[in-house]
Amino acid sequence: VTPWIVVPGPYRSGQLDFQAENVAAMIVNNASFNCIACKLIVTWRGWPDRQRFLDKISAVLAGVPRRQAYYPGAVDRFRRFTGQEPQQNPPGTLPWTLLRDVDPDRQPQFFNEESFVCVCAETALEAADEMEFLDRAVEFVNQRVWGTLGAGVMVHPKTRRGAEREERFQRALSRLRYGTVAINHWPALAYTMMNIPWGGYPGGTLADPQSGIGWVHNPYQLGGVEKTVLEGPLVVRPKPFWFPSNRQADRLASKVLELYRRPHWSRLPGVFWAALRG
Repeated sequence: VTPWIVVPGPYRSGQLDFQAENVAAMIVNNASFNCIACKLIVTWRGWPDRQRFLDKISAVLAGVPRRQAYYPGAVDRFRRFTGQEPQQNPPGTLPWTLLRDVDPDRQPQFFNEESFVCVCAETALEAADEMEFLDRAVEFVNQRVWGTLGAGVMVHPKTRRGAEREERFQRALSRLRYGTVAINHWPALAYTMMNIPWGGYPGGTLADPQSGIGWVHNPYQLGGVEKTVLEGPLVVRPKPFWFPSNRQADRLASKVLELYRRPHWSRLPGVFWAALRG
């Protein structure tokens, strides 16, 4: 289960818009049949923008055409996790589904196993303030959520402002027991970069491998790796090509692959132009 921890902060509307599509992109990519698709959003119950942010995610999902639910057993898993009979329209598709305020005691399936279907749950934690929430969220995903592959943290730069707050934020990151921790961006980006280690948090065994044993990529042959921390700004421009609303995604991906296949400066303008038009 890949959790997304939303740390409250003074977000502007455009920042919430970007991050809502960021979360939606994690859900819909490859029809949600990804080991690193976002399956759990962890929020602070006292955050004034909580419902507003979830509404924005739902609005993005509502605008993304359904995709073929090709993975075996997808319909049965949808029924089991949601308790609903899916409306498969068009035939063979499943609806993007965001379930809010899910109780881990009453619906443990969202926390104890990977659904591997187009369903994402949201759960809310009690806390006195945003930093206490972050501490409780780290403890919650470490103790109550199955899996150790990747986790994301959404945080406003002002929330980290000041030496004391930054130190507390870094301590929280250090306690997350995940092989990749991504700040403001999809943890899957660490895999696509290919030059940093990718794998589950150390400690898996053959009897209980969690999210796997060992690492892939790691061309620098780093030893004793505990986790990869990937950080980016709250909003990036141009729009990432994996975002559902990017109108140039196929064209840009093609040009990027061609640049990798035959590197040359003359191919850069085409990449930039497609990115800017997205």
